[in-house]
Amino acid sequence: MAYSHGIANGHDDLYAKLLAFLTTDPALVALNQQWDIVWESSGLVNPQNPTDKLLRGPGLAGQDQVYVGIRSVALPAQDQHWFAFRGATGPMATATNYGDHIKSSGSVRMFTDSGTMEYWMVANGRRFAMVVKISTVFESMYAGLFLPYATPLAYPYPLYIGGSAGPEGMSNSVSNWRSESQYHTQFIAPNATISVSTVESGVWLLDPMGQWIRAGTTGTDNNIMLHPRAPAVSWWGSRGISTGDWSAGLIEANMVDAYGGGRLLTPYTLTQLNPSLQTYGILDGVFSVAGVANQAENIIQQDGVDHLVVQNVFRSTFYDYWALALE
Repeated sequence: MAYSHGIANGHDDLYAKLLAFLTTDPALVALNQQWDIVWESSGLVNPQNPTDKLLRGPGLAGQDQVYVGIRSVALPAQDQHWFAFRGATGPMATATNYGDHIKSSGSVRMFTDSGTMEYWMVANGRRFAMVVKISTVFESMYAGLFLPYATPLAYPYPLYIGGSAGPEGMSNSVSNWRSESQYHTQFIAPNATISVSTVESGVWLLDPMGQWIRAGTTGTDNNIMLHPRAPAVSWWGSRGISTGDWSAGLIEANMVDAYGGGRLLTPYTLTQLNPSLQTYGILDGVFSVAGVANQAENIIQQDGVDHLVVQNVFRSTFYDYWALALE
């Protein structure tokens, strides 16, 4: 596994650093887990976006093919900068943009800025994740495989694509990192509404049947939800589920140090209520952590691994903190 921490001198520099990290980082190369660029639009005639690329991760033992599309968008006059990500199941040689590849997901975005930004990047051959600090706001993304509660035969491609917002162009779309919209929220607490014409999820999961499912803390029953963070009590109650079954997330959010001074790190678990109650698995290296006596950029060490504490964009409630394993 690989980790990089540093300062980027603006949006374009951060994009270059991310690509260089994924494709050339010495730790990834030593393990044969570096990502390859298998398609890019820069050589196309009249490309829709010249920054579009399709990355392929080899897995941990070179046996997987994990496809993630990436796009860089910079609109300085509008103070809008972001990276957009999509999952896919394979490359399409005739593609003209990063969304044309085989069974491409919806687009999710992570906002950046024209000025300097502090960043943290982690990767292995299965997935990569990034946290970016802009002023006092934290942006983040996760792209690649999660750890499924199933065998590879039963669930061959557990793909999760998450950012800090859904795509642009809808009536309630978030425009930049300064937004305090309820839809500006990280992949650990996505928000998707029933009316997908006004806003769309910042998270997509490919289920065992090969169908993309959106994630969100509100909306339709078939949304993916992340626990121990859970939807509002009213969401559960309207579906006849005891709020007592929901309270574990709030209990954990208010917990302080464990005996010995450690912190409880709980993996984010991906669940779905309908069409049947099921649990898909957990995110790789991403954990819920209590916000009591805690703050962003704290380092929690567990089992010899440092974990960076991150807040959910601009939020600072007890349950809006999480930790990223820096490996």
